[in-house]
Amino acid sequence: MFRNLTTLIYINFADNELTEIPNEIFAPLLDLEEVNLSNNKITSLTPEIFKNNSELTELNLRNNPLTTVSGISIPNLLRLDISQCAFKNLDSESFVGFTHLRNLNLSRNSLTSIPSDVFKLMKKLMYIDLSNNNLIGQIPDDVFLYNDEIETIKLENNPMMESLPEDGFQGEFSELYQLDVSNCGITHLSKNAFKGMDHLAILNLSGNKIEFINLEHWSRS
Repeated sequence: MFRNLTTLIYINFADNELTEIPNEIFAPLLDLEEVNLSNNKITSLTPEIFKNNSELTELNLRNNPLTTVSGISIPNLLRLDISQCAFKNLDSESFVGFTHLRNLNLSRNSLTSIPSDVFKLMKKLMYIDLSNNNLIGQIPDDVFLYNDEIETIKLENNPMMESLPEDGFQGEFSELYQLDVSNCGITHLSKNAFKGMDHLAILNLSGNKIEFINLEHWSRS
């Protein structure tokens, strides 16, 4: 289909009825930068589908019944939207093919937990959205340990989280600007809940079950 359209840099297939994507469809498009496949019925993508698209920086797969992107490798991808899909589980191999990712949207899935090493290779990650999932209990304190450039963390609307790590998240958060943990069922905040987040500018704690605020959380040493 695209054999003679080799100058394409953007393709929008959004809001169709696609259930699968032919393996070689994007192969001739060496300059392709952005693909929008949102709001279709795609259940899986073959690992080789973007192997020729080294210039691809943005991929939108929002609202497809996908359960994994494991095995797909797009080393230069910067933005990946897999929100409102059918993800229930993540593992250490889930994003190994996206090492330069800066923006990851995983909101509105059915995730119940986050493995501690799932974002380990994303050292350039700046924005992560895990909102509107089904996260249960405290997420690992080292889940963002290797994401030194993170600026925004969105965890809102996970009402069964109940608490943040008692000693705060491990890692360097010198770039962290926004943290949203609204409507997460949080009942208390430990003394070190926001340890290392000295540059935080926007903090949303609304819609929780917090009964007491310790002034030590807001004082500077």
